[in-house]
Amino acid sequence: MLFSGGKDSCWLLRRLQNDFPQLRLLTLLVDNGFMSPIALENAAWAIKQFGVDFLVFKPDTGFVRKAFRLAFQQIPHQAGYSIVDAVDGQITFDTARNFAAGYGIPLVISGLGRTQVRNIFGEARIEMTEEDEQNPLVRRHGLSLAAHFSKPEMSHWFDRARWPVERVPRVISPLVAWNPPEREIVDELVAVGLLRPGSSSPLLTNNAFIPLIAVSEVARFGYNTFEVEFSSLIREGRIERDYWMNLFQMVEYSARTGRFIGPAQREALRTLDLSMSDLGLPASKVRHNGWMQS
Repeated sequence: MLFSGGKDSCWLLRRLQNDFPQLRLLTLLVDNGFMSPIALENAAWAIKQFGVDFLVFKPDTGFVRKAFRLAFQQIPHQAGYSIVDAVDGQITFDTARNFAAGYGIPLVISGLGRTQVRNIFGEARIEMTEEDEQNPLVRRHGLSLAAHFSKPEMSHWFDRARWPVERVPRVISPLVAWNPPEREIVDELVAVGLLRPGSSSPLLTNNAFIPLIAVSEVARFGYNTFEVEFSSLIREGRIERDYWMNLFQMVEYSARTGRFIGPAQREALRTLDLSMSDLGLPASKVRHNGWMQS
């Protein structure tokens, strides 16, 4: 089971343990190197409450940086959901599937919710199809992975043709079926002591790319694609409108002024050899106010 230590993965793991005690669970955190230290701390703390095996896997740094740099360069051409976030998810899923196939693990369980699955794959399916597993760089932009990645780097992407059929794991997202409201998740986790006060804010726990994706999309398109997902959740009454409205207005302000881009985001850009102007923001707008510092 993919485990981030966030509220969704904690709720999912707790339910799996309660409803399916016969499952032999191994939890896996894929650390892409750009995760918030608070997110990693949350995961380490949370997993101790469950008593299950936990593995942190860090993919090859050069491969990850190349994949993210390419994804950011594709933002002006993206159609639909964020290409950077999709590539981030692809790295996580492909790492998990390669790991599972290598060790003969038959099932990979993800914590993606119904709206997330629908936005990423186009339809809210519980089980990932062969079409779903296609790399978004290929599926959305028709890029040749072999033209951008070396043969050793290509091995980090999942390719079912490399494995015997019986070794290819199934990938399921149970939250698509269970679909709990955010308030229910939070209330239940707080009640059992699995959510520490102040530890679940996305401003603290998401990786350094989230605000960069949002600001770049607003600068280029006038909105960011996360708004599509959260607007649906608000209309369904699953999340609180005012909180997310304020957050997205902050993002729009940041795109206009360059403010609130903190040290973690600037360091992430330097690591990818990208600048604020590469995100569609004039360099003259960049300020050094901190946001999401880690």
